[in-house]
Amino acid sequence: MDLQIVRAKKELIILSKDIHYAWYSVDCWIAEYRTLTTGKEEVYAIYGPKQIFTDIDSFLKETASNHKFMIISGSRLLSIERNNFHILRKFRETALLLEHYMLKQWELDKWHSELMTYSDYQKVNHYAQKYPINDLPAKVSSSFLRMTPSRFSGARLQFNKNK
Repeated sequence: MDLQIVRAKKELIILSKDIHYAWYSVDCWIAEYRTLTTGKEEVYAIYGPKQIFTDIDSFLKETASNHKFMIISGSRLLSIERNNFHILRKFRETALLLEHYMLKQWELDKWHSELMTYSDYQKVNHYAQKYPINDLPAKVSSSFLRMTPSRFSGARLQFNKNK
C-alpha cells in the first residue's frame, strides 16, 4: 500500500473513469456521491478513519464508475492499485478481506435503508451515533439523509439541544 497525502475537497475519482485504486482512510472523512438518473448527485455513503472504500464494481471489473469520492477532512489515505491487489488474490486472506468489505457495505446499505423510514429527528439521532454530526458539512449530511439542508439544520439543532 502507498501513503497518499490529500486535502479537503479533493476529488479522488472522476465520474465515468475506470477505478484503479482502493483506499484505507487513516484520518480522512470521505463522501461518496452517486449520480442519479435525473443527473443530480447525492451522497450515497460517508467513510471515516479506519475504513476501506472504493467503487468495487469498477475496481474489480475494470468498468467505468458512476461514483465520485470527495475528501471532507483529513490528509492521509493508504491506497492499493488494482494490479497489486490482483497479485494478492493468490492469498486466502485477500478473499477474506474482500468478503469483509462486501459485508460491511451490505450492513451500511441496510442501515441507510432503515434510516430512510425514520422521522427527521430520528434520522439525525441515529446518524449522530455513527458520524460526527457537528463536524461534517451540513450539505453532505443532509444529502446522505435525503433531507433538505434546512430540515437537517432544524433536526440537528433539536438533537444538539436534547444532547
